[in-house]
Amino acid sequence: MHKKRTGFTINNTIVEIAEVTVDGKVIKTAAVEMEDPALVIKTVRELELDKFPNINYLRGLKNLVGMK
Repeated sequence: MHKKRTGFTINNTIVEIAEVTVDGKVIKTAAVEMEDPALVIKTVRELELDKFPNINYLRGLKNLVGMK
């Protein structure tokens, strides 16, 4: 497994975009973190991440490698 991460701040939230490679298969992930849920929601909407399903990291990796 290889993970390439990029982090930055938007609206005082911590944003991380990552590309994860497992056995030659690639998935992109995004995370927005902050104590204030309203700022998280605002940032998620501004980045249009709300157009994608919210899947936890472990489930995403399992889906990537074909585990159910």
